[in-house]
Amino acid sequence: MDVGNHSSRSISRAGLGRPLSALNLRGLSTPEPARPVLKVSSVETTRTFAPNASIVLVGIRGCGKTSLGYIAARALGRRLIEADDEFERKTGCSRAQFLKDRKNNAEQYRLQERQLMESMLANNETDAVIVCGVGSIESHGQALLREYALRHPVIHVVRETEFVRDWLRIPKDSSLMSRLEDSDRKHRICSNFEFYNLFDGGVNACEIEGRVSKDASLGQRSPRYAGTLQRTQQDFIRFVNLIMGLPDPSLQELNAKIIAAAVSPEDKVYTYALAVEFSQIADGSLDLIELECGADVIELRMCASDIIGQSLAVDSTWVTKLSQQFAALRRKVAAPMIFNVNWPSFESLKAGNMSKDETYLELLHLGTRLGAEYVVVDLNFDDSRLQQFLRAKGSTKIIGESFDDSPLGWDDPVRLSKYQRAIRIPCDIVRLSQFAKSDEDNIAIRRFQKSAAQAKTENPQRSLPPLIAYNVGRLGRASMCSNTMLIPVTHPAIRVRKTNDYNDLLTMQEASKMTYDLGILDPLKFCTFGASTLYSLSPAMHKAAYDACGLPHDYDVFQSSNLHDLDGIISDPSFGGAAITLPFKTEVIKVLKSLSPEAQAIGAVNTILPIREPASSTVSDERRIQRSRAGPVTAWHGANTDWVGITTCVKRHLSPANMIRPRTAALVLGAGGMARAAIYALIRLDVPNIFIYNRTVKHADALATHFNELAVRYRGATGRTSCRNEQRIMVIASMHDLWPTGFEQPTIVVSCVPAHSIGTVPSANLTLPLGWLQSVNGGVFLELAYKPRKTPLLSQIEHLRESGRPWVPVHGLEHLPEQGIASFQLMTGRTAPRHLMRAEVVRHYVSETGQHLQVDGQRSSSSLG
Repeated sequence: MDVGNHSSRSISRAGLGRPLSALNLRGLSTPEPARPVLKVSSVETTRTFAPNASIVLVGIRGCGKTSLGYIAARALGRRLIEADDEFERKTGCSRAQFLKDRKNNAEQYRLQERQLMESMLANNETDAVIVCGVGSIESHGQALLREYALRHPVIHVVRETEFVRDWLRIPKDSSLMSRLEDSDRKHRICSNFEFYNLFDGGVNACEIEGRVSKDASLGQRSPRYAGTLQRTQQDFIRFVNLIMGLPDPSLQELNAKIIAAAVSPEDKVYTYALAVEFSQIADGSLDLIELECGADVIELRMCASDIIGQSLAVDSTWVTKLSQQFAALRRKVAAPMIFNVNWPSFESLKAGNMSKDETYLELLHLGTRLGAEYVVVDLNFDDSRLQQFLRAKGSTKIIGESFDDSPLGWDDPVRLSKYQRAIRIPCDIVRLSQFAKSDEDNIAIRRFQKSAAQAKTENPQRSLPPLIAYNVGRLGRASMCSNTMLIPVTHPAIRVRKTNDYNDLLTMQEASKMTYDLGILDPLKFCTFGASTLYSLSPAMHKAAYDACGLPHDYDVFQSSNLHDLDGIISDPSFGGAAITLPFKTEVIKVLKSLSPEAQAIGAVNTILPIREPASSTVSDERRIQRSRAGPVTAWHGANTDWVGITTCVKRHLSPANMIRPRTAALVLGAGGMARAAIYALIRLDVPNIFIYNRTVKHADALATHFNELAVRYRGATGRTSCRNEQRIMVIASMHDLWPTGFEQPTIVVSCVPAHSIGTVPSANLTLPLGWLQSVNGGVFLELAYKPRKTPLLSQIEHLRESGRPWVPVHGLEHLPEQGIASFQLMTGRTAPRHLMRAEVVRHYVSETGQHLQVDGQRSSSSLG
């Protein structure tokens, strides 16, 4: 089918039947005669849905709807209903053939599309992900979707112009692309959410057209290239879970009880919100990756000047720009988002077709539409108008905010009344501030906090929202330590560009350091412990992260062949945690009081944490882990982050042809603690056939028995057996054996064999039989050893790649920071500066060895991100 021509015909006949007009905030010209403004929020919705409500994706061809639909269906265990499949099922032919058989009769085609839209929506109210076709642009289809959006999430998928143009093979000098975009923006009046589908960089747009395959678990066609869209997959799964009010599985994976990134920011102690202005994002003056400094939340601030002369109607290109910048910031920094529109900045503006109140509310709706985890509402805004927005907020949490400059300061009764109003609204968090005129203002905050706490006594049945109260200005900096949650901070890169209140905000590093300088938190000691640790890159990686986050901790290396030498280290009152390396990952379990669920399942530990509070039958060991506070250690808790690093590396490098399918096979080399983590990771990745090779066969047999039992329990516990194949863990006894008959060649190989001698045990110096590496599409080879970086196995895989086999060799210097990032969060309770930790591993390795480092065997890199 000629996609370009077909799209052109559809657009020429599509329309809303009502004019669109722009919002003129300048007030400098005479407004046009009154015309209806179709606002982005014009679709009626509460954004609160039944847990099994079907999800609908709309957008023009080339925006990635099918890929995202496949990702969502796999993640949620739902049916994928795709418009092209449904058209063929109902008519017995493709769209192109349908038009050809009817001599391009547009009316018959449009009638068929209308019927298709009606049946797709009516017959799939629940448990489905529906990917709409061109019928969503037609006025009839949009009317259906507007009605559907009352009870279901309807997501408008938007994409970069360049990518869509390449996908549809539209010449750059053609006007068709602008017509497509104009038509696509009309989807905003029939959708209640918007997802900007940033290009992942994993595949060339011109190479993916028509690449589809049959997915047995979904019973539908699926895009083969979806297997490489890992960043897109992470973004979209988080987006879908937020709008559906579901927990984020990517956070649950990391043991939500004790990993920093898995805990809601308002549930942690000493968290920071990095304030970023929309104008700085829009003009490209900031390196977004640089902003990843360990902040827990990113606050995107917007004021009236950002939208002067812009439109908030559905055809607005400015709204598209906001959507893109919001998505870019979220991806680069990978943190929850606060969407903050400064209401006082609107007071001096004159409005055109929309009032200032309507403009402010429309921007708030945009925040929820884009999937912000938090939206700030001004407590001085009209209550009745605000309730209109709150009814449509869905799962987004509300931060009630007020900046006041009363002569009475924090003792003004009006301040307390605003907190009480926030309780009634109700707000999830309350944030109050004022300008500090003296040091007394910082002391007055504590009096106000005590007064606010009395509201609990007066309303014992009501759960009070957390309170953030602080002073701004240089004199107010000390007041930051009177808060423990979402403390507003800036970044050095932002501070040098601003001359206003951003110079008065502390950087995250300064704010964090202050809590230690005042003795609120304690410096701690961390280490790596094992039989061969002197070469470890972990100290450099963790110390760089401590410096970036303003943590005065220390990280050392201890090498010993006796586990008992660990006792003196972990009994130190300043002990904060330890990374455990070979050969103690299983042996250390016997000295631990408790294990995380992952460590228990794996049967190996690579991270131990101190338990300081006395044992209690009502408090779990995980909750007694006191981070950043020294004191007597009563016991130790064990966790495992090796599997997290393995999972990340495998997913990052899976090629389009090798995405995990019902017959996928993987090979794990070794039977120690790392091999255990690798098998567990592969089970969590849904790899159905996992083979183990180890020189001592009985150890491999023991692992196979353990993990076969675990796989059965895991499938039952997840409740997703309907979309999983039975997982089998099997043993290959000898290198002389042929690859097992009846199984596909492995496309994932993980080497867990040490590449250096440990004590009296020499290095393995393994290579694999070529008969085990015959996958036509190659695969991912992950070498967990990193000293030496190039092992015999890695060299073998690189040689296969050079000879034309599409294997992707991944060295241990990629796995090290990934598991280290998770360990950092476990040990410190703080969000890790991921890009910095990855870059530090590479920098330290290059400076230490003098070797020029290649990533993926292709590109030179100072960063593994």
